[in-house]
Amino acid sequence: MKPINLMRTLAGSLVLGLSISAGGVWAQDDLTRGELRNLHEFLESHPRVAQDLRTNPSLANDRRWVDRHNDLEAFLRDNARIHREMRENPNRVMTWERNLNARADLRKIDRFLDSHPRIADRLRSNPDLINDRQFVSNHDDLQAFLRDNPDIRREFQARPRAFMAQVDRSRYSQR
Repeated sequence: MKPINLMRTLAGSLVLGLSISAGGVWAQDDLTRGELRNLHEFLESHPRVAQDLRTNPSLANDRRWVDRHNDLEAFLRDNARIHREMRENPNRVMTWERNLNARADLRKIDRFLDSHPRIADRLRSNPDLINDRQFVSNHDDLQAFLRDNPDIRREFQARPRAFMAQVDRSRYSQR
């Protein structure tokens, strides 16, 4: 094979490989980010449905379960592409939503820490303070934030150092 043809073949393979790998993450026929945000917002306003679907995505295809959740039924009826994707691959859709949810949670805790620099400094220097009842009870805003964001609370308390590292990585990647 001539060097020029070899270069073209390699370049074509690279482009094809990038297209396939990008497609595997977000294919053209899949949900748009906007549609996924709509699903995320719906689930945020329906925490019981969210918990059930995040635990068992196949419930989206259980007609009796969906019938018992009128808001979900209406949402799926009004969002045909989400409904179709949930029918075809509920695990994939819920994984996308879970990733979106995790990023939203990181932005939320980052905003909280930005608006509470003293708490942020203490937690950055010692993330384990999140599990110190005295520390939390001495900071009413932190206590309220954790109460209003149980997913963040659970994740932060389960892995304080890893969670703060993830918040900091997210913070720098947004800039």
